[in-house]
Amino acid sequence: MNNTNHLISSDNKGYAAQLFEAAINNNSLHCFQDLFNSAKSMLSGPVDFRHQFVNMSNITIKINDTYSVSLLFTYLFLQASEPYPWQPQIASTQLLRLGDFVIIAVPGEFT
Repeated sequence: MNNTNHLISSDNKGYAAQLFEAAINNNSLHCFQDLFNSAKSMLSGPVDFRHQFVNMSNITIKINDTYSVSLLFTYLFLQASEPYPWQPQIASTQLLRLGDFVIIAVPGEFT
C-alpha cells in the first residue's frame, strides 16, 4: 500500500495505522541501538540449548484461590471442547543459553 491509498488495505489496516507502526518500529530500533551501544560487558560463557515436547493433555491444573476466574473459565471451556481442541496437544518448549543470557521460547505470549 502506498500514500495514495487512504482506505483500508487487505490486511485491514489503513495508511495511518501503517505510519504509526513504522514510527513505533523506528523508535524501538533507536532504543535497541542505544542499549547495545551502552552495554558495559560482553557475553561470555557456554552456549547451550534444550528442546522438549510437552504433552499438555497430561497436565493437571489444580484450581485454588490463586487462579483467576478467567483462567478457570478458560480451563472449563477447553475441557468442554476436547473433541475439537483450539491448540495442539503437544507443545514445543526451548531454552537457548548464551553465557549469562537465556532465551526462553514457548508457544504463548506473556502480557
